[in-house]
Amino acid sequence: MTKVWVIIGGGISTYVFLDSFLEKVPKGHRVVHIKGQDMAPSCSLNSTAVCCLQGTQKGVSPLGDLLVESYTLASSFFEKEHPEGVVKGKQYNQCEPDGKNSVIEYERRFKSVDDLKALGPFKNPLTPQKGKVWDAYFIDPAVYLKWFSKRVKKKAKDRGINYLEFYDFVTDITYDPDEGIILETHSEAFFKADQLILATGAYSKLMKGFLPGQYEQLEKAKVVSGSYLVFENTGSDFKYEESFCIAYKGHNFIYQHWNKCFLIGGTTDSNDEGALKAPQVVKLKEMYDVGKTELKLPLPPFEKGKRHVGLRQKGIKRMPFWGPLGKEKDNIYGILSLYKNGYTFSFKAARDLCSKLL
Repeated sequence: MTKVWVIIGGGISTYVFLDSFLEKVPKGHRVVHIKGQDMAPSCSLNSTAVCCLQGTQKGVSPLGDLLVESYTLASSFFEKEHPEGVVKGKQYNQCEPDGKNSVIEYERRFKSVDDLKALGPFKNPLTPQKGKVWDAYFIDPAVYLKWFSKRVKKKAKDRGINYLEFYDFVTDITYDPDEGIILETHSEAFFKADQLILATGAYSKLMKGFLPGQYEQLEKAKVVSGSYLVFENTGSDFKYEESFCIAYKGHNFIYQHWNKCFLIGGTTDSNDEGALKAPQVVKLKEMYDVGKTELKLPLPPFEKGKRHVGLRQKGIKRMPFWGPLGKEKDNIYGILSLYKNGYTFSFKAARDLCSKLL
């Protein structure tokens, strides 16, 4: 008997899951992928998209353990598959005079600090010139997701799986004892699913009203918006052949060498209803001023920066979630609350969830 899986979502967690899942789905079965960027834009496409472990180690906290394992899986994939839209570079974490990012605290956490006479291509104007330099991956979200989309479609075709990519927005989910899970979309299309996977990011809380029960992971998670600035065509001021990030005072100053863009971000703003997408201009200006006056970066005028906002879901105690949303017999699963680590958490989520579904 043919089995049908439906996954809802258009971000990186969806594509990483599908890439793993399609390796295991038996030939002849059906996978339906529903996404609607117009009505529910993915945070993956509204992100500064830097993957850096920043010295996080195992054995300190459950969240830290997940971060390390997820980053290891992601970096292994990047190095093996060489996906389009992913490049390697450096992140320069500059120490602050005091607080949790002081030289003393860095020495306590990391055993040593690096001399930072330069921050990327720029002379370091700060005192002390101390911090840490980490390996990092810089991602062009649109290119990376397009690469994954082609890869997923080819994999489904090669393995003889009935794969449908449908552009729409789910407006209702019901359960029928005979038919299973029934989904209705904005365009009045209907789909039947034996198992449903929600990879719906910040829009997950909107889905709870459609589901047959109230689930803790949807009830208690928070929607958080993040604003960031993008300066395009900065090639004359940033003549550098590698991408880099300067992290200072909780702000990231990012250069993407492939398109000569410079990004500043990002804010963390409570947005529990998921409706506010206005950029936090005052906070962005404060970040800009730190880069301009303290780091002495040759930034274009603030007004030339394009303001972007992405909506993310923050889980209970910042923990991500993947697994059954209610009872296993409900056959409704989620990949939720990846928050600021969607580009790495998605790999562990895919591996763990695939083992539950198949």
